[in-house]
Order: sequence, then structure tokens, then C-alpha cells
Amino acid sequence: MENFKLHSINQKLVLLTIFSLSLAILFQVYDVVNDILHDVGEEHILTELLIFSLLIGCSFLLNYLRQKNEKKIFTHLLDKDFEILSLKEKNERISVALKSSITQQFIEWNLTESEIEIAFLIIKGFSNQEIADIRSTAEKTIRDQSSKIYHKANLKNRAQLTAFFFEELL
Repeated sequence: MENFKLHSINQKLVLLTIFSLSLAILFQVYDVVNDILHDVGEEHILTELLIFSLLIGCSFLLNYLRQKNEKKIFTHLLDKDFEILSLKEKNERISVALKSSITQQFIEWNLTESEIEIAFLIIKGFSNQEIADIRSTAEKTIRDQSSKIYHKANLKNRAQLTAFFFEELL
């Protein structure tokens, strides 16, 4: 966040500098044209043209530095996007592996398809009523199926069911 604030401040300074240089260039053009119209000496006009050239050079340099900075920021953001994508892919692989491992244990416990679905919802933290709503059934049915799950797994309750899978991870 601090880098973003610095970038924002730098961006404002760059814009202010560009605006100031633009005003200086406009004034310089006006002054040179006015000097030519009023037949001011060549040395004065050449000096002003030199100043004008320096202002234009500074403008080009500033624009080059701005573009270079934007490219650096873009590259940094692109790197962060790849990093996030990599982490999402890693998270997805871990999630698939965990779900596969849990499913394998459910199969070893001889849970039915319905019981497996309910067990996953229990592990995810849903209440019996919420599971009943999701499955369009009565809460008592979910309580009965939950009891069968705990019995087949040789566990006492939903806390033990969840802990069985996640205790080793924490």
C-alpha cells in the first residue's frame, strides 16, 4: 500500500511538472514570436531558442522517465498477477488432494453417497438445519444420517469428524 501511495505522489509530481513545462514552453514560444515581430537582436532570440530547446529536451526526458516508470510498474503488476495465479493453482491442487483424501476415508468407512455429501457439509461447518435446507429434507433426517456417519467412523460428534481430518494440518 505504501508503494501505491508513493506512486500516486510521484504521478502527481510528474503531472505538475509536465503542466509547468508546458506553460513554460508556451510562454517561450510567445516570447520568441513577440521578439521576432519587434525586431529584437539575434543574440536574445538565439538565447531564447536555446532555452526553448532545453525545455523541449526536458519534456522528452520527463516523458521517457515516466514511460520507463510505467513499464516497471506494469512489469511488477504482471509478476504479481503470475504469483497470484500460481498460488491459486497451488491452492486448487491442495484442495483437490484434500478432498480426494477425505473421500477415500469416507469410502473406507463405507459411507453411502448421501452420507458422504452430508459429511462434507458437516466438515464445512453447516448446521443440521442448513444441511436439511440444502438437501430439501427434514432436520431429523439429517440428525439420523449424521449419527450413522459418526457410528461408522467410530466418532462421537461433528467436532471429532472435522478434527479427524484437520488435526494433523494445524
